[in-house]
Amino acid sequence: MKFYFAGDTAYCPITFKLIGDNFGPFDLAAIPIGAYSPRWFVGCFHCDPEEAVKIHKDIKSKKSFAIHWATFPLTEEDPLEPSLELARARNVHNLSHEEFFTMAHGETLHYDESPGHDVATNHPHLYKHYLEWLRKTPGLLN
Repeated sequence: MKFYFAGDTAYCPITFKLIGDNFGPFDLAAIPIGAYSPRWFVGCFHCDPEEAVKIHKDIKSKKSFAIHWATFPLTEEDPLEPSLELARARNVHNLSHEEFFTMAHGETLHYDESPGHDVATNHPHLYKHYLEWLRKTPGLLN
């Protein structure tokens, strides 16, 4: 099994494509999704969920789980926002929650198991309200 740990990183398409081309595909990857807002301040240090999905694709990961979110309030986003934004980015890039998912703090997951605690999958009402809030808030969605 090949595992990739992205650590605490921003997105760089050249770097992650090179990693995927030279060392991928990866069976499993740990990719950060949190501490990204405001972008003008932390964008060069932390990737957002959309960029995390790009990392997942660039490194050619078969499965990825989200790290670096909802543990400490480091930046302006709500603690659950990264998980909900990851679900939105998955939809945009046609990924399933089986391919890139969140886990509960302290959860153990065997590689061949389905993720059981993906926030947006387990709480569709939260995801629905999040999307409604995005639609009503000017400038948040491109």
